[in-house]
Amino acid sequence: MPLHRFFVRLTVATLSIREVRTACHAAGSFRLSRHRFTSSMA
Repeated sequence: MPLHRFFVRLTVATLSIREVRTACHAAGSFRLSRHRFTSSMA
């Protein structure tokens, strides 16, 4: 495997992992805020 292709795969993997992490964090905070909002309304 050429070195260039290895670096490209490494970059893609890092970017996708970062995207998944950000999406999970956003979904978690959204779920938390929604839960807090409904509990304060009740």
